[in-house]
Amino acid sequence: MLVSPNGNPPRVTTGLSYYTVRALTFTDGIEIARSYHRTVYCPGDDISEAPQEVKDVAGVLWTTAVIEAYKASLVDPVLETTSALPATEKKTD
Repeated sequence: MLVSPNGNPPRVTTGLSYYTVRALTFTDGIEIARSYHRTVYCPGDDISEAPQEVKDVAGVLWTTAVIEAYKASLVDPVLETTSALPATEKKTD
């Protein structure tokens, strides 16, 4: 089962869906190691390889409107950087 570190099911935050896999290692019944791996999916991402729980959540919450709103909220870092640069002066010899 997919759980977050506190044992809760997959979460959805601001349209993003994520899940955490907790791996526990035991020796002679004693926990000797613990690790977590979190995967995040944004509205509109390819979730074909995601666990079924994530697909179920995305299928309900990721409407066309949500996907479009999420994509519209993204800022193109190249455009932001380029527009912030001063115009270069032409050399005339």
